[in-house]
Order: sequence, then C-alpha cells, then structure tokens
Amino acid sequence: MKELSGDLVSVVLVGNKCDLEDARAVSAEKASAVAEQLGFPYVEASAKDGTNIKEAFELLTDLICQRMSDITDDTLPPGVDARQVLRQEKVSAGPVCMC
Repeated sequence: MKELSGDLVSVVLVGNKCDLEDARAVSAEKASAVAEQLGFPYVEASAKDGTNIKEAFELLTDLICQRMSDITDDTLPPGVDARQVLRQEKVSAGPVCMC
C-alpha cells in the first residue's frame, strides 16, 4: 500500500461485519497482526449495527490532523508542493485529485 501512496496518506485498516462472528474468515488477532506489520492502526466495525464506525472515522481524522501538523516544506518529498497537500490547490505540476 505504501508503495502506491507514499508517506503522505493516512490509513486505518477496518475489519467490517464484526457482528457476523460465525461467518468470520479472518480472526481479529490475524487482522490486527497484519495491520501492525503494515504499520496501520486496526479497528473492527459493523456498518449494520454501528459498532466502532464513529471510532474508525475519528481515528483516521486524528491521524490526518497529526500528519498535517507535522508537514513542513522540508518534510515533503522532492517535487511535492505543500499547497498540494495542505489546500489541494492546482499547481504547476497539474491538477490534484480532490477525492
């Protein structure tokens, strides 16, 4: 994942459908171990009953806010303009994804 996104992307690994314990294909321990190996936080959630949905988004928001507070011109990769990261502006390198 980091090979494609670099270090400018915050990631939380979310195991969905935790309400379906009997149909589980991956144990919570295995998923947590994979997340730790990848360097991502892990949370189990259920969209059906709302378990940890808010917590997953809050965790991701906290990671993004921390990353944004750590950004300075000298911490960005060569060729990346801080305006692209901080304000999603169009700069000379071309348009920036607004996802």
